[in-house]
Amino acid sequence: MGICLIKGQWLWLLYVLLIHIVINNIEAISPDGEALINFRTAITGEILLQWRPEDPDPCKWKGVKCDPKTKRVTHL
Repeated sequence: MGICLIKGQWLWLLYVLLIHIVINNIEAISPDGEALINFRTAITGEILLQWRPEDPDPCKWKGVKCDPKTKRVTHL
């Protein structure tokens, strides 16, 4: 009985640790990226269709220029 209880506790700890690792590895889109996606929905253009919220770094998006130090969007 005691061994089963210990195994259950270890499984629970392993589960919590796994969830923690997965959550910390998920990248969220930056506030600039979110603003650009909202901007994209308001206007039309072929280049804007390449902006994807799945890519969390809008500095890599075509037509977007960023400050290299701050990683903030400076030009479109």
